[in-house]
Amino acid sequence: MAAGDVVCDDPTVEVGNRIWMDTDGNGIQDADEMALAGITVQLYNGSTLIATAVTNSSGNYIFSSDPLGTTSSSHIYNLGLIAGTNYTIRVPNVQGGSKQTSLGTKILTTPNLTGTTNSEIDKIDSDGILVGNNAEVTFLLVSYGANNHTLDFGFTALTCPVAGTNGSTNVCDNSTLTITLSSLISGDSTGGVWSRVSGSGGTFNSTLGTFIPTGATTSIFRYIVSAPGCPNDTSEVTVNVSPFRSAGTDGSDTECDGSGTVIDLYSIITGEQTGGTWSD
Repeated sequence: MAAGDVVCDDPTVEVGNRIWMDTDGNGIQDADEMALAGITVQLYNGSTLIATAVTNSSGNYIFSSDPLGTTSSSHIYNLGLIAGTNYTIRVPNVQGGSKQTSLGTKILTTPNLTGTTNSEIDKIDSDGILVGNNAEVTFLLVSYGANNHTLDFGFTALTCPVAGTNGSTNVCDNSTLTITLSSLISGDSTGGVWSRVSGSGGTFNSTLGTFIPTGATTSIFRYIVSAPGCPNDTSEVTVNVSPFRSAGTDGSDTECDGSGTVIDLYSIITGEQTGGTWSD
């Protein structure tokens, strides 16, 4: 090496940026949308785990080759990052049985709404794509000094289906009316499953959610809706079935207007059942 030659180290490089709550679910970071802290983020080279960070109160994480940086839980320094290498940022367990506790019931939002992954116009959208139970984005570390702060992950609220409010109806056991059970509950989401909880007789179609009460006893039907990540929600419909009671066959009698005869109205009709009431 000749006198006066200057040796320049390769400049440092860092990647990362932010995990946030996509409140409106549009896949874009808006100014009023809050950060998500306490989310585990991993840096991989192929199948090799390089480093792990946890997002800070601003939702930020950083992986850097800077040997002079001070490592914290969210900012990891002095990593041997190599230009020209493909790396993967992974947010592990965003769904499934081992889902990160800090994510609660949140789900990954729609990715890459403003452009191609990792391009300059991509810096305010979500880059995470679901791979198994993980959210991932793979990128090329182009060159030393080419920091990449566009690797963001958005999460949005999981909207769970609801089974609606319980309902009931009253029918006679000789009714041939087809009852659509969903018409007796309110505020329900579609796509649920009907089952019969109690009662017998009649014709119940669980696929169509219908019931014909002919010959049935009082019956309860349950509607269950479910979705991945959501608890089951249920509602019930009670069909109160009463025995048909006959008032008999009409009859008539002729009397003079001055007659003092007490007429037994029951003697004029036939085939009636007891327990009814008379009116004029």
